[in-house]
Amino acid sequence: MIKRIFTFLMLLATLHLFGQQEEQYTHYMFTTTAYNPGYIGLNGAYCINGAHRQQWIGFQDPEGNSVNPVTTFFSADLYFYQILGGVGINFKQDQIGAFKNTSIELGYSFHRNIGPGTLGIGIMGGMLDQVIDFTMFDPRDPNDPLLRGGGNEESNMAFDLKFGAYYLVPGHFYAGISTSKILQSEIDLPNELANPKGRRHYYITGGYTYNLPDPDFSLEPSVMIKTDFAAAQYDFSTLVWYRNRFYGGLTYRTNDAFAVLIGMRNVLGGGGGNVFVPEGDMLGISYDVTTSPLGREGRSMGSVEVFFRYCFNIEIPKVLESHETVRFL
Repeated sequence: MIKRIFTFLMLLATLHLFGQQEEQYTHYMFTTTAYNPGYIGLNGAYCINGAHRQQWIGFQDPEGNSVNPVTTFFSADLYFYQILGGVGINFKQDQIGAFKNTSIELGYSFHRNIGPGTLGIGIMGGMLDQVIDFTMFDPRDPNDPLLRGGGNEESNMAFDLKFGAYYLVPGHFYAGISTSKILQSEIDLPNELANPKGRRHYYITGGYTYNLPDPDFSLEPSVMIKTDFAAAQYDFSTLVWYRNRFYGGLTYRTNDAFAVLIGMRNVLGGGGGNVFVPEGDMLGISYDVTTSPLGREGRSMGSVEVFFRYCFNIEIPKVLESHETVRFL
């Protein structure tokens, strides 16, 4: 089964470059709810995740203003056995030049045990607010009617959905497939400047844990494929874990970058769990070396991303029942 899944992933290699209409993460293996709602609550704990990414540091417009993408992501999800699944919330803010996209999403994932693992099937809906900062425009015609917003900011909102399925065998294997911007909603911006329409995106991911002969070390290769069926981008990653607490690894993202990742679990002490079912805290950082023309031409000094996670369990004591008769003792 695993071989078939990875063979299917490789068949998509006929596609080439992925246009970044959505944010991307080097820590995609730890920010799963950002793109696949099927993962919500699958770790069986209460989890808070966050990531901050400075992409293509040093990228500037002709006026010398910094216009590199800056992404902030925050999520919280938890499992409720009463509803046979998990619920979660995402907050994302993505700044690209004059455009700032902010979204809040709510989601639910239905869980079902299948074989040695659990399948989560989730849906998430939310509002996207797009703001344009007219002070960052330098029109050739200062009287251009489309840019008459001057120094003001203009914004509008749209609703959209994402859907995903995620299969997890704790400590061994995971695979997921999802799609975002299902409704391909259009944002009607003021001043007839533009009416950008969301484009449906698809994500396929998978990973496996190899226990090495030395019990102190384990290897976790993974892959992420992002496509809109007009273009695609691939992330190939390998993490090496030491005593299930420290990790280091490499990522290659086609047509974009090589990345180095390092991090550790239980920074604050205590906790437990494993690579796929964490309990406690985790902190990681990555640095991407830009290999695209942006890097070769000296317009990007790379990308930096910081990730954190904190998971915990809440034990709810059972209510003891008393009865009038010894029959129920």
